[in-house]
Amino acid sequence: MSDLRHPVGDQARALELDALCRRIADFGRLPNTWAAEDGLRPGPDVIEFACDIIRQLPAEVMLPQASPSADGEIGLSWFNGQKRLEAMLHPDGHLVWVKRLEDRLVPGRDIDLHQERRPAAFFDEVVHICR
Repeated sequence: MSDLRHPVGDQARALELDALCRRIADFGRLPNTWAAEDGLRPGPDVIEFACDIIRQLPAEVMLPQASPSADGEIGLSWFNGQKRLEAMLHPDGHLVWVKRLEDRLVPGRDIDLHQERRPAAFFDEVVHICR
């Protein structure tokens, strides 16, 4: 991975962050029935939480894959060889995650982002997965 402290790296990272946040914002424009008859598209609050989390990620980690769920959640996923971290941002502002280390699942935590806008424990887990 390139040194993201370099101005060109900073600019490239900023462009990647902007593109990912635009993609996540587009989840809010999905049709009401995008996933199922009773499916929900992510609302503005969960979209804001997702972009806040992504913009706070340490510069040395890769950006996640992002996807909407039929329950109005946004999933963020990191993959690195046999390691994987799956996080869900719920419409009520909760962030939950689980990680897979080779063949075992390790539960994460449930953090209320209304109370903890910068979830350090989560960022530590992401860094660990990306090493």
